[in-house]
Amino acid sequence: MSRGASRRRGVTFVELLVVLAAMAALAAVGFVRMGTAQARAYAEEVRATVAAGRFEAIRRDAPVAVRWDEGRGAFLAVVGRPDLPCTGDEIVARADAATHARVAVDTDLVGDAALVWLPSGTARGCDFAGFPERIATLDDGRTSVDVTVTLTGRVTVADAATP
Repeated sequence: MSRGASRRRGVTFVELLVVLAAMAALAAVGFVRMGTAQARAYAEEVRATVAAGRFEAIRRDAPVAVRWDEGRGAFLAVVGRPDLPCTGDEIVARADAATHARVAVDTDLVGDAALVWLPSGTARGCDFAGFPERIATLDDGRTSVDVTVTLTGRVTVADAATP
């Protein structure tokens, strides 16, 4: 075998640098995509908590309220009393914001405002009248996502509407 033939088998330093640069670019794209998924991932957890509240209301034949608990930093689904559905303490589902530290939560489900699932599976407010269709807008700085619910119980996650 000649000297020229043996030199062609190896990898040159330039080829190695090109491969490393390509891998770094792919890793950077993957890292950016992971960062934008935080708002959507938390929105899916909130959606699951709201849906679990509906399921529990039907299963237990009791109202279940979904509300934001500022002290706990979480959306909670709690079993309520038939006459005061938003006063319950038994938590049946939760979506903790702490698991998604970079996500800002904007919601109207605070204090006496909550979404109440009736045993029929329909949604109401704490006063058994209207309810906020927008559960929350979640924003991670790159992506903004809305979690909404319909009167009939459909819970959706979609990109937030831009003004």
